[in-house]
Amino acid sequence: MSSVFTPSVIKILRQSDIFEPIEPDTLRKGLEEYAEQAEFLKGEVLRPRSGEPAIGLLISGKAAVTKGRAVINTLEKGALFGAVTLYAGMPEEATRLSAMNLCRVVFLPKPFVSSLMKDCPRMAENYIAYLSRRIYFLTDKIDAFTAGCAENRLSLHLLGEYEGEEHKVTVGNFSALAKQLDISRATLYRALDNLEKKGAVIRNGKIITVTDKSKLF
Repeated sequence: MSSVFTPSVIKILRQSDIFEPIEPDTLRKGLEEYAEQAEFLKGEVLRPRSGEPAIGLLISGKAAVTKGRAVINTLEKGALFGAVTLYAGMPEEATRLSAMNLCRVVFLPKPFVSSLMKDCPRMAENYIAYLSRRIYFLTDKIDAFTAGCAENRLSLHLLGEYEGEEHKVTVGNFSALAKQLDISRATLYRALDNLEKKGAVIRNGKIITVTDKSKLF
């Protein structure tokens, strides 16, 4: 596998809130010294070959985040993963990240990340802010499981999942989503139909676009 520590990779890394404060030359030198490159075939679990804790950057491909049989999220080019568990010290991962097609990944090991934060307090603040947002995200997930009706559960899920200015959510499997929300598949489709009628979302196959957040509840 040829080196992927190109200016485009460093640019993708600095587009994240965590690594944005780090100068490109510092990242380049650190990547060359510490980082691990890897390719994963469809179905393989994305984790460092070294087995050491690391943050992963998906350079190409698509990966599925699963909990048991349920697909929680999908990651695409430019996505970071592993930041939440980097300092957890837990032997088992809470979720499983599997390649949906050929994936290329750069892993940033814990010592490298720690050294960057030591030299750049602003990065440490951004890291804490990222973890805080994840707490809010997980709180919304809990709310989704305890919400009073199927529409509320689905709405909370959509608010927690959509990304970018287009506010799109990709549903990998509707049966898995229904199980995740603790409702039947038929109930999920009825809730989705109701949200469409209210003008809150537009569904196109497995892509759900949130068009008006104020109409979700």
